[in-house]
Amino acid sequence: MTTESENPYAPPEVEETFKPPQENYEDDLVFRSGSDVHIFRNAALPARCMMTGEETAASVLFATTWHPSWINWLILPGILPYLVVASAFRQKVNLLLPITESLLEKHDRIILGGLGLMLAAIVFFIMLMLMTPPALHRFSNFPIVLSVLCGLLGFLTASRWPVSVRIIYASNNLLVLRGAHRDYLRHLPDLPADTLRSDKRDV
Repeated sequence: MTTESENPYAPPEVEETFKPPQENYEDDLVFRSGSDVHIFRNAALPARCMMTGEETAASVLFATTWHPSWINWLILPGILPYLVVASAFRQKVNLLLPITESLLEKHDRIILGGLGLMLAAIVFFIMLMLMTPPALHRFSNFPIVLSVLCGLLGFLTASRWPVSVRIIYASNNLLVLRGAHRDYLRHLPDLPADTLRSDKRDV
């Protein structure tokens, strides 16, 4: 009898090359300092939801960019100086943040609600545009403004991150997050005074 491994029609075995960023990384590289979480390079995050402090095996990819907050003022003289300086100081952040499955499911429902609101606003706006000018004149511009506002609200809702942490500082060796739950912070060791070395925080 032919076994499954001897089946000539079975797909070829492919070695898994993707590994989560926190797999096989080092312990004791995550600390707390007040309400901030200091995550050093190659740190293994605790298997505890950052939003609730509960133990969890689920995680979500936190992928974004960061630059020092003072660069935002450069948008006043013009967009070009802002873009040039921001690109020079920009840091990419890719991190698997632990989160409970219930929060992930809640976030999925919020995303669907936001997408539904966007779709309803688009359909309503198209219906208004198809109306004859006399009929549209009776409603003034209020329905059009309302549909645009609902579309923007739906877009902002659908664009929300499942975790509401804020980046305070980011470099090649250190990431500082703010907004973690107090029960999550309670399980972290205090930041040693001599740990920061040459890294500077930008609050």
